[in-house]
Amino acid sequence: MRYNLLRDSISHRPISIKYPFLVILLVVMEAVTAATGNSDWSPTFVHPTVTGPVVDGISLEIPDEPGNRRLAELGLVDVTAAPFSADATGKNDATAAIQAAVDFARDHQMVTYFPAGTYMITDTISCIQNYYKRSNGKINHARNYPCILFGSRTGTRPTIFLKSGAKGFGSRSKPKPVIHFWARRFDKPEKPAPPVSMNQMFVNLNIEIGGNNPGAVAIHHQGAQGSGIQESLIKVGDGITGIEGGCGSGGSFVDVTIIGGRYGLDLHQTQPSPSITGITLIGQIEAAIVYQGRQALSAAGIRIDSPGNSVPIVGKAAGWAPFHGQMNFIDSRISLSAPGPAFTSESSIYLKNVYLRNASRIISGHDDPLPPPTRDGWIRVEEYANPVQPGKWRDWRYSMNVYEEGRKRNDPLRILHRAAPPENLQSRHLWAAGFPGWETAGAANVRSTPYHAKGDGRADDTIALQRAIDENRTVFLPKGYYNISAPLKLRPDTQLIGIARHLSVITSRSGCRTISSPFAAAPLIQTSDAPGGSATIAFLGLHTPYSVPDTYSLNLRGNTIVRDVNFDTLPPFSGFGKARKGMKKKRTHSLLYVSSGGEGKIYNFFQDDGFPFAFEEPYSHLEVRNTSGPLSFYQCNAERSAGACNIRVENSANISFHGLKGEGNRPVMLVNNSRNIQIFGYGGNGAAHKGEALFYIQNSPDSMFVNLIDSPRPAGEGSPDLQHGEGTDPDQWHMIEVRSGNRTFTSPVLERPLLIRTGHATSGDPS
Repeated sequence: MRYNLLRDSISHRPISIKYPFLVILLVVMEAVTAATGNSDWSPTFVHPTVTGPVVDGISLEIPDEPGNRRLAELGLVDVTAAPFSADATGKNDATAAIQAAVDFARDHQMVTYFPAGTYMITDTISCIQNYYKRSNGKINHARNYPCILFGSRTGTRPTIFLKSGAKGFGSRSKPKPVIHFWARRFDKPEKPAPPVSMNQMFVNLNIEIGGNNPGAVAIHHQGAQGSGIQESLIKVGDGITGIEGGCGSGGSFVDVTIIGGRYGLDLHQTQPSPSITGITLIGQIEAAIVYQGRQALSAAGIRIDSPGNSVPIVGKAAGWAPFHGQMNFIDSRISLSAPGPAFTSESSIYLKNVYLRNASRIISGHDDPLPPPTRDGWIRVEEYANPVQPGKWRDWRYSMNVYEEGRKRNDPLRILHRAAPPENLQSRHLWAAGFPGWETAGAANVRSTPYHAKGDGRADDTIALQRAIDENRTVFLPKGYYNISAPLKLRPDTQLIGIARHLSVITSRSGCRTISSPFAAAPLIQTSDAPGGSATIAFLGLHTPYSVPDTYSLNLRGNTIVRDVNFDTLPPFSGFGKARKGMKKKRTHSLLYVSSGGEGKIYNFFQDDGFPFAFEEPYSHLEVRNTSGPLSFYQCNAERSAGACNIRVENSANISFHGLKGEGNRPVMLVNNSRNIQIFGYGGNGAAHKGEALFYIQNSPDSMFVNLIDSPRPAGEGSPDLQHGEGTDPDQWHMIEVRSGNRTFTSPVLERPLLIRTGHATSGDPS
C-alpha cells in the first residue's frame, strides 16, 4: 500500500527489541539498493527468502527450540514451555520470556500461544513486523511474518497483567503501551508504517493494568489488512487508555470489553475507514471513544456505560484533510449516569437504531428536541443524520448532504421514539459464544489418524480433508499447505478452523475440478446450502495462484461465519522471481462468490492480488448473486481490480457492509436489481476516471449508502498501472450514480454524501 511518511508517523516512539534471545533471523543486509529500487534506505531487519514448498510463502520447517513439541508441530509457540518458560501464576516477571517467545514465533512464522493463567509483566511487549527478502532480490514488507498473540480457549481466558507501579508507565503526558503492534518504515526502521502492519493479531487474551500506572495504554494497534484485536477484556484501572490506534483496510476490532481508564478507544490515528464491532466500554472518565481517524468510523453493536458528566463519544475534524472524524453508529446503546449530550462532533455523523439513556441531546450544541423517555430513561434514535460541511482543501471545497430518491434534503433527518433497547442489539453483530478452535472437544486434526493429510503443499490432500469434514463437525488444519484437486464440500454445521489466516493454507497446484463440470470454474471450498445450517470458516488461507485461474477461493451458500480468512492469489508457487509461470492467464471468476442461500457474517475480508493485469473485464474480487441474505460484512477491503469492478451485487437483498475501503480507478461496487443494500462508511484513496463514478447502483430500491468519502488523490498522484491507480482531480469525477428505471441521479462532483437513499420498491421492482 502507498503511504505518506509524515502522515503515518505517530507520537510514541517504537520500543526496540530488548530481548534478542533466539532472534536468529534479524541480519544486516548490505547493498540492497539495487534490490529495492530505492537509494535512500538500507534496512537492517530482513527475513531470509522462503524457498519452498511455496517460494516466498510459508516455511514448513519446525524449529528445534520449542520444548512443547506437540504444539510446535501445529505451528504454535507455547510461552510457558522451554526455552521461554514464562510464569503463568502471576508471581514472577514474565516480560523477557514473553518478548522472546513473540519474537521467536514471528521469525519462524508461528503463533505465540498463551495457556490459561496470569502473566505478570513490567515493560512493553513489542510486536514488531520487519522486512522480507523476496526470491527476486527485492526487499518488501513482511506480511507473512506478523506477530500473533493467541490465548487458550480451555478454562479461564489468560490474562496479561501489568505490575502495579511499573517503571515508565507513571506519566499521563507520556503514554506507554503494554502491548505495542507496529511495522517498520522502509526509510527509517525505528519508525512505524501502519499501512504495512498486516496480519498482526491479538486474540482471546485479557489485559489488566495494575494500580499506579496512570500513563499505561493497554494496546497500541494501528494496523491494516488482516490486523485486529478480538475477544478481549481490558481492565484499564487508573491507566489512561484501553486501545490506541485503529485498524481498517481489511482489519478491525471485534468483541472487546474495556473497563475503566480515562479513554476507552483513542482513535486519533487510524487506517482508512476503520471498523469496530461488538465493543463494550464501561466507566471511562473522559470519553469512551475519541475519533479523529481517516474517513468514517463504522461502529456496529456498541455498548457504552458512561459515568459522571463526560461526553461518551467525541468526534474531531482535522485541519490538514477534509475527511477525518466522520462516524456511523448502528445498533448501539449509550447510557449516561447523568443527563448530558451523547456526542460531540466536528464532522458528519449518522446514527441508525441507536438507543440513548439520560441523554439531554444527541450532539452537544444542537437543540434536538427529544421525545419523552421510557421509565428507565431510554429513547430510540431510529435514524439521525447530521451533515457537517468539510473545510476547503487546496482549491476545492467539498460538500456533504443527505439525498433521498435523488433529491437533496434541506430539513434535518431525525426520527426519534420512546423505546428501550432489545437484548440482542450487540450480539446480532457477533459470532456465537464458545467459538471453535483446535482445542474444541472432538476437533479432528487432519494430520492425525485416521486422516494423515500431509500439508506439505505437494501431496494431494483432497481425500484426507474431505473425509475429516464428512466425519466430524470441527475440523482443524495445523500450519501447512494443503494441496487439493477437487472442491471441499462442507456439511451444514462444519467448523473448519486453522491457526492463522496466513499459516493454515488450502491451495491447489493443478486446479480444482468437479466430475459434473470438469471445465467450469470451481472453488477450493463450497459450503452447504441446506436450510438451518451454521457453518464456520476461520483462521485459514485460501490460495488460488494465477497458474490455476479457473479455481477460486470460496462459494458461500447457506448460513456461514467467515472470520479472518485470506483470499490469496499470491505468491506464485515459484515465487516472485523473473519466471512468473501462468501470471498472464486470465481470471474471470470472483475469489469469493456468494450464491443462492448465502447468508451470515464475514469479518475482515480483503483480497491479496498484486497483479491485476491478469483479470478479464467481467471480473470482480467479490460477487454476491441471487441471495436474499441477510449477509453482513464487518470491514471489507476489495480493491485494485482490473475487471469491471471490485464488488458486484446482483439480484440480491439484505446485504450490509460495515466499513468498506478501496483503491484504484475501477468502480468500488456495482449493484443491480437488488434490494436493501446498505453501506455504512466507505474510505480509501480510490479516484474514478474523469466523468465516471466509484459506485453504480441500478434498480435497487430500499437501499442506503452512508458516509461515502475518500482520501483525495488529485491528478499527478498515484500511478497509471492498475496496481495503484492514477490520481484524478476531485472535481472531475462522481462518487455515486443511481439509476431507477428511466431516472438517473449522479452526485455532484465534489459531493461526498452523508446519506443517499434509493426509493421504495414498487410493482416490478426486485423483492
